[in-house]
Formats: sequence, C-alpha cells, structure tokens
Amino acid sequence: MVIDLSAPATPAAGPFRVLVVSDRSTCRGPAVLRLLGAHLRAGGGDADVVLGCAGVAAGAGDPMHPDTARALAELDVDAGGHAARRLTERRVALADLVLTVSRGQVRAVTGLRPDAVRRTFPLLELARLAAAAEGGATPVGQSVALRARVTALDALRALPVRGAGVVDDVDDPSDGGYARHRRMVRAVDVVTLQVARLLTVAAAAGRTRAAPAV
Repeated sequence: MVIDLSAPATPAAGPFRVLVVSDRSTCRGPAVLRLLGAHLRAGGGDADVVLGCAGVAAGAGDPMHPDTARALAELDVDAGGHAARRLTERRVALADLVLTVSRGQVRAVTGLRPDAVRRTFPLLELARLAAAAEGGATPVGQSVALRARVTALDALRALPVRGAGVVDDVDDPSDGGYARHRRMVRAVDVVTLQVARLLTVAAAAGRTRAAPAV
C-alpha cells in the first residue's frame, strides 16, 4: 500500500506508517519505496504497513528517473505514477518509522522534528540491525510488534558496530548512467527484502497479540 503521508494521522492501533526520505525523490527514495512495497506484498505484510516517500530537495511532482524506472521494471516492479514530494515536518510527525538513504537525510529529518531521532534510521543501518536481530545476536524477539520493535532496534544502536568504516549511504546514481542505476536498484532490492521481513514478522506478531482469546 503506497499513499501520501500527508493524510490525517491514525491512532496507534492503525496502520504502521513508513516514510522513505532521499534527496530529490527521483532515484534512491522511489526505488526503496517500490521495492519495499513489493516485498511486503509478497510476504503478506502490506495490509499492516503504509508507505510514503519524500525528498529533502524534491521538486513537487518530479517523475522517477527513467534509468531507475527501467531497472525496477527489470525486476517486474511497477515504477509508474511516481510524483516527488518535498519533506515536511508534518510528514515526519505522521511516520512511525523514517528510513533515509543516507546519513545526511537523518539530520534533515531531525532538524524538522528532533523527537523523530529514535525512529529515524538510514536504510542500511536498519537492515544491519535487523540482520543481527534475526541471527539471535540481540535481545529483540520475534514476538515484538511493529512500534515496539522500532524502539528495541533503536536501543541496539548503542552496541558496538562490527567492522571499521561502516557506510550507511545508498549509492547515488543520479550523475551516472543506466549501469549505476541498475546496481543501486539491485543493492536496494536485497536490503529492502531484509527490512520487509522485519516488518512482516512484527506485523504478524501484532495481529496475533491483538486477536481475542477463544
């Protein structure tokens, strides 16, 4: 499910809202949005999660870069109908989870809403934390539902990061040719699959806990 996150806020029991933030919302951001949505649909988690996309320096209504759209089409992912939207304080306020394609956008998000810092993650950082959780290296259990899981993953950021020079930026292909867009899309495909698994498992846990006893 992909909708505009400027819609009225929903109560905590409503859909879990994810906002993807990039620079111009024409390459990396739309790729993350469409691939994450495709993986959520494949895993049955799309009914629980609402996705939106915005750019720090987006031109309102700008279309997806044609090379990014072509690379998505190679994976049978629909790239049609994208229209860039600028990042606003309201969009951040309505999101339960903010995913950025680089560290720079984290600063832009928290500059608008300082209280969003604990629910804002670079995409690659969240995937790294999710992998650690799935591997049993962290105390984040599979039974933790969506909003609680974000809080638990935020706490894991205090743990030491293995490996020096960890980079949490998705490569920006905007000044390159099609091959660079294709590499970006393929890399994002792998990472968003991991994030979708995290969200789908947590959403299922939330539905189980909310079901009435029989």
